[in-house]
Amino acid sequence: LKGKSWLDMGLNLNSGTNILNPKISTYYPETILNNSVGIKIGFSKRKMLSQHIELLHGFTSSLSLSSYNLKEDNPSVPINERWRNTYAGSIGLGYRLGIYYLINDEFAFGCSLNPELVAGIRDSNDIRQIFYSFNVMNLAFLSFRFSF
Repeated sequence: LKGKSWLDMGLNLNSGTNILNPKISTYYPETILNNSVGIKIGFSKRKMLSQHIELLHGFTSSLSLSSYNLKEDNPSVPINERWRNTYAGSIGLGYRLGIYYLINDEFAFGCSLNPELVAGIRDSNDIRQIFYSFNVMNLAFLSFRFSF
């Protein structure tokens, strides 16, 4: 963990399934599938504040792809039309500000604030949207760093 400028890379993989069985008879069971993959690349500068405390800051860029699939088991809808699929892709530019505790030269842990400006495209069964967002409170509560 020596040096002042670093190349930072991160990979994000998420997947989840929710099955909703409503207790009200006018609602229908739903299945929701979420999947996403993202990558972040950036450069950061690091400054030692004490023997074990390090401050880091720098710019990041990101790329993300995701899918959201919803199936509503409504018997009045044909089976092949019960799925609603949404796919999205986005790019982002952000800034990273963090503080780390260095245990030794190979291992550190800490947290960081990562505000990011994001632009992307979301495509649903019948609608295509272009979206923009500014994520101010993108916080990494706990992150680990190691070298080998």
